[in-house]
Amino acid sequence: MKKVGFARRIKLEWLDKVVEFYKNEKDVKKIKDELDAFLVDQVKSKVNRGKSIDVLISSWVDVPEEFKYLRDKAVVLFDKVSEGEKKFIHWFMLISAFPLFSDISTVIGKLLSIQEEFKLDTVRQRIFEIWGERSTVKFSTDKIISSMVEWGVLSKAQKPGIYKKANTIEIKNKELKLLFLEVYLKSNKKSFISYAEIDKLYVIFPFELSFELGDFYDSPVLNVNKMGDNTVIVI
Repeated sequence: MKKVGFARRIKLEWLDKVVEFYKNEKDVKKIKDELDAFLVDQVKSKVNRGKSIDVLISSWVDVPEEFKYLRDKAVVLFDKVSEGEKKFIHWFMLISAFPLFSDISTVIGKLLSIQEEFKLDTVRQRIFEIWGERSTVKFSTDKIISSMVEWGVLSKAQKPGIYKKANTIEIKNKELKLLFLEVYLKSNKKSFISYAEIDKLYVIFPFELSFELGDFYDSPVLNVNKMGDNTVIVI
């Protein structure tokens, strides 16, 4: 059974704060203590505060070994990019940390590609088909979507339970785009992706980014190759 893990609504400033703490301190226990002190006035319940800290730590600090060098690249880039691009970095770190977040983002992206609004119930149902109809899945789905509203990438429609996309965020930094693609491929255990597909990934629905083949020529990790008539990017 896949672990759900995302049990609280998370604010963007909390994600920014965990990056700040990680830059100055690498000990997981000490970062947890710093986060607890930071959140104590915002999240009164110790249990709920602990669940929030678990999400933050899993996103940026206590990451799997194979993602540590990607996390470190993201930390270096964090202070060099725009606020919208910082949001993008948090997004793909959450994709790598929480498969449920990735699946929900993909479901929402597909729905918004064919319509302007979507129902929360529709997302729940499609996620149940992937994860099973569990109360923890329903609860975390709701928390993830409410987090997306908090971050300004979704907004609530007039009718209850209906959501729509907020403004699209353009990503221009080439190094950041390449890092995302590396994270995406590793998170999905893929060794390559079609060049035609990379501008149309539903999982990053709030963001707009485009690639040119020349973007990959200086990459030490991602390479351009041919598979039959298709141009692919290989990791």
